[in-house]
Amino acid sequence: MLSLFDNESYLERPIAGIIILRHHWSKEQQHTMLAMIRTLVKAAPFFTPKMNGGQNFTQQLTNCGEWGWVAGEQPYSGTEFIGEKHGYRYQRIHPVTGKPWPAIPPALASDARAIAQTLGETEYQSQSCLINYYPFPNGKLGMHQDRTEQNLRNAIITYSLGDSCVFRVGTTMSEAGGFNVKLHSGDVCIMHGAARMAWHGVSKLFPTTPQLLRQGGRISLTVRMVTNQCKMN
Repeated sequence: MLSLFDNESYLERPIAGIIILRHHWSKEQQHTMLAMIRTLVKAAPFFTPKMNGGQNFTQQLTNCGEWGWVAGEQPYSGTEFIGEKHGYRYQRIHPVTGKPWPAIPPALASDARAIAQTLGETEYQSQSCLINYYPFPNGKLGMHQDRTEQNLRNAIITYSLGDSCVFRVGTTMSEAGGFNVKLHSGDVCIMHGAARMAWHGVSKLFPTTPQLLRQGGRISLTVRMVTNQCKMN
């Protein structure tokens, strides 16, 4: 554990189970990852999902990996899914193109796996990467728990690119209480152990980052192990 995390420019542990790795990606690495994302989006375009109540999300999303997360009311006629057939779920195909999700870039999958294994999660595999685009200034994400996965044990690892944001963390029982933490481009937020099931969301964006994204806004890359068993890679 010390060998990886001691190399971070800054390491913060606001509560048990929440780790913030500041400046985890250099500016060069951020630009490299952004170029990879642009390639991924050509194969799996961004789409605007709907909440189970029918309202549009304020952000656009897409996925890469074995499984991709989608929200309610997206057309789906397949049989292989995890979660709710007509609600929040993971599926193997893009809801608009009908094609399989592209693979997670190897550098991203390896980095997430190294972080998880440093935490003692030796079985961790990067099965899904949810890519969210939050437009400035209205891109937000309401408080929620990540509980669509079969696997509710392994770490959730989120990388930030672009504008800074206020990341709100509640408790495992409620969105009330908790704390705010500011995430910047190149930072990584890890939710594991006692905080794996914490309520969390994005409440505000700040246009504080030099023009990494052509039109501003924030991109988050959230890597998860979705199932309890997976192919070794």
